[in-house]
Amino acid sequence: MSSIADRTREFLTRRASELRQTVRVTIAVGAAYAAYKALGLPQGYWAVFTVIIVMQGSIGGTLGAATERMIGTLAGAVFGGLAAAFHSNTSLGIGIALVLVTCITVWGAAVRPQLRVAPVTAAIMLLTEPAGAPVEQFVFDRIVEIGLGGVIGVLAMVLIFPARSHTVVVARSVTVLARMRKLLLAEAEALDRGEALAPSLEHAALRQALTAVEQALKDADRERASR
Repeated sequence: MSSIADRTREFLTRRASELRQTVRVTIAVGAAYAAYKALGLPQGYWAVFTVIIVMQGSIGGTLGAATERMIGTLAGAVFGGLAAAFHSNTSLGIGIALVLVTCITVWGAAVRPQLRVAPVTAAIMLLTEPAGAPVEQFVFDRIVEIGLGGVIGVLAMVLIFPARSHTVVVARSVTVLARMRKLLLAEAEALDRGEALAPSLEHAALRQALTAVEQALKDADRERASR
């Protein structure tokens, strides 16, 4: 029994960050579902999808993802709504509108990466537009639903086991140092044996860890700016 308890304790300690994130997202998804049902939103599942998409491992990361999601949604909603309003209600007309709006929004996302969800939003809105529904109401409802999901996601990160970005920076920096130590020891041993140094999986892992630290620093800056 003690062995099982020790293993359970060790697992909970080692995976504490992942478990906290699981709890946050689970509660936020339930809250988004309850909110859109209570508000009677016609396609409120967009709020649920948004919660799952925007919730990152820190408050700063979630703020950034929610902001980008909202900006991309607004752009996609505008172009998707315009395409839905002016295309002829035929398969050919919808196809032409889809190609044109995709071309415009993908170009925008290539220029401004924060618009990366705009093509998806525009395409979904164009292809799921209910026949005979007022386009402006359809667009407004989607913006409200996605905005609701973004707000719930951010609140969940702030209120449920708050994960400050500076804590993530420290944790990821420790990971980088550990990988550097492992890599340097391995290379020192190889040199002692007279072997040539060659790229290894540890080099790739170190690059990924450094990229993660860089992203965490950006999230920390975003979190500080939001205070």
